[in-house]
Amino acid sequence: MSKPNILVVDDEIAVLKYMVTILTRHGYEVHSASDASAALQLVEQLSCGLNLLITDVAMPGVSGDQLVRSLRRMCPYVDVLVVSGALQEGNKGLVNCPVLKKPFLPTALTAAVNEILSSQIH
Repeated sequence: MSKPNILVVDDEIAVLKYMVTILTRHGYEVHSASDASAALQLVEQLSCGLNLLITDVAMPGVSGDQLVRSLRRMCPYVDVLVVSGALQEGNKGLVNCPVLKKPFLPTALTAAVNEILSSQIH
């Protein structure tokens, strides 16, 4: 059985490394990007072979909700987990996306990821 593929996107490098370390230790195949354009390039390289996108919302340039809209045009069935310290109402690209509020403990991140992945059809 192959490991689930997760893409983590956050412009705060310390937070990005924190999430990558936690998820890697829990056996996931983790890819990371510090901005939306790098994330979309990775998605193209992976040919939509992602199980989950974890993204911040407030990022310079392209925001998390814009990233989600672009990703869903390429790969409509990828699940999304939003991590944010200040999620604003009205983020159209984030409708029906679970949110994990920053700061969070490693157990909260892994619980959220496990819940999303366990609901996917294998």
